Amino acid sequence: MAKNVREKNLRSLGEVSKAERSEICRKGGIASGEARRRKADIRKAMNELMSMPAVGRAKELVKDAGYTEDEQVNANAVATKLFQMALGGNQRAMELLIDYFFKASEDDRKAKESQARIDAMKKNMGDLTVNSQDEDDGGVVIYLPEIEKEEEDPEKGEEDATGGD
Repeated sequence: MAKNVREKNLRSLGEVSKAERSEICRKGGIASGEARRRKADIRKAMNELMSMPAVGRAKELVKDAGYTEDEQVNANAVATKLFQMALGGNQRAMELLIDYFFKASEDDRKAKESQARIDAMKKNMGDLTVNSQDEDDGGVVIYLPEIEKEEEDPEKGEEDATGGD
């Protein structure tokens, strides 16, 4: 029942005025920017924490694992503990390790494939030329490969015009 009441309050952006739609989109853009900045701040803080020297039990953990003094940081302590938990049979720890390693290798593979496609397209396209009279008109500039025009055979052109008999 509550879902139906909420659905009645929803309006399509096509139903609102242009000014309202603009305001809604502006607020959405502001909220999106704030969320991105918040996530970036959290990532930065986590990177700082992970690069800090390990202390207490974490230091003992990395020391027992054989890390050198310079390598005894929180990131290695977390990785070591996660590995130990996975070896102990913790299914979630196993999933995290698998996801991390396979996702990283998958991302690397996708990046290499994308770069190979780009290189192949560049090789096939040759020199690119700008097909635009005025680049400063504020519009979109489209880059297309320059195509050499073939010379027309005068006899062939006459045959096509007369029907080819």
